[in-house]
Amino acid sequence: MSVEEQLAITLYQFSHDGNVVSLQGIANWADTGKGTVVLVTHQVMTLILQPYSMDDVVHFPTEEEKETAKEWVHEHSCKAW
Repeated sequence: MSVEEQLAITLYQFSHDGNVVSLQGIANWADTGKGTVVLVTHQVMTLILQPYSMDDVVHFPTEEEKETAKEWVHEHSCKAW
């Protein structure tokens, strides 16, 4: 399974709650088995929580990145809000 698919399954699981986040619900969404959902989530989190991953991958956005994100939200948000 590709890294992108593994990350998508993990993020889908973490971004939902209630009945939607059941293993069967996630497995149906990802067109895979419940056991695969558990294994993929474990593998992704094991990688993310490694000290070298945290140093190399996880970082706070720079001021420029924050401004770019704000501009994107402003351009793509409902004007009535």
